[in-house]
Amino acid sequence: MGEQDQLSPEELEQMALQELLDNMAGLQLPDPVALWPPAPGWWLLAAALLLLCALLLYRGLQRLHRQRLLRGALAELARAGDINEVNGVLRRVALFHFPRSAVAALSGTAWVDFIRHNGDASLLNDGLAHALGHGRFQRRCEVDGEALYQFAEAWITSLYLHRRSPLGTP
Repeated sequence: MGEQDQLSPEELEQMALQELLDNMAGLQLPDPVALWPPAPGWWLLAAALLLLCALLLYRGLQRLHRQRLLRGALAELARAGDINEVNGVLRRVALFHFPRSAVAALSGTAWVDFIRHNGDASLLNDGLAHALGHGRFQRRCEVDGEALYQFAEAWITSLYLHRRSPLGTP
């Protein structure tokens, strides 16, 4: 017979294994992962970041606009000389922030109540309240000009920079 008859079973097995190993193809590695197009999760993250950037830009522009309007209102307040002019500045600011129907017809005590409930009125004392409510009808109104200016500045600033809901609603 041949050479195979003289080989031991272990040697035959070893030869068969070697033949099988020689017939095997080499390892096939997968293709490298491409950087483009990204997975859907990355698209969602990019969209969320873009939306966040747009929102921050919008909020920043709104803040700049409010600050510019505030500077204009405070400059007008600085030019105001008497109680009637200060009252006029307060009324224009109120008309800008609240519906015309809620502000335009107010006078006297109703106007003072509106001021108390819609802005920082912590500096509004009884003398200033009387002057704001009834000062325009008097020939002469004695009021502390510095206290009036400080109150008006605080009230105007509170409307432009602090997010208060119109007419005191939450």
